Amino acid sequence: MYVAATMLAMAEEELLDIDEPISRWLPDLPDADQATPRMLASMTSGYPDHLANADFLTAQAAKPFRAWTEAELLAYSAESPRLFAPGENWDYSHAGYIFLGHVLEAAGGSSFETLLSKYVLDPLNLEGTVMQTPLFGGYQAAVATLPQSQSPIGSVTVSVSVVPGPQSYTAAEWDGALANYTADLATELGRQIVPQNPPPVPKPAP
Repeated sequence: MYVAATMLAMAEEELLDIDEPISRWLPDLPDADQATPRMLASMTSGYPDHLANADFLTAQAAKPFRAWTEAELLAYSAESPRLFAPGENWDYSHAGYIFLGHVLEAAGGSSFETLLSKYVLDPLNLEGTVMQTPLFGGYQAAVATLPQSQSPIGSVTVSVSVVPGPQSYTAAEWDGALANYTADLATELGRQIVPQNPPPVPKPAP
């Protein structure tokens, strides 16, 4: 959301055309003459996600707390087969958003952190929002997101992720016990944040 919002704000200032091929900014990227910033933002560019690469999943499972560089993640993406040509389908892709960040940096002449602050964080006074570093291996944890609860302090959504530890879990343990744990924790946090109107209790995982 933040990356796409930054892109649209820059487009309003005519720093880039979201329908122009990204070869203008990333000339050495495969298929850059067919992909556009709009496709990167809408995940229709076709660049494979590193989470679809079996070798990455093996490496990530062996060291779940390892911090990955962008170059490492993009290397796994490049090794994965393309599922479709740019603009012909949709597939969730971290790689596409990494490439979009590079496009914005090239078009804006600044780091993405600087652009994000200028176009999104500072105008909205989001002083408590920061860039997440280092990069971990995607979303390997169970996530429980609760419906929004209306309260005097505004709309509240609680999301909780559990990062896997060095031990291993069976599929049943991960899908059931840990999913229930994140849901319970998110619910309790919701009760504490919005005691006047606590969020509904999520249904337990099977």
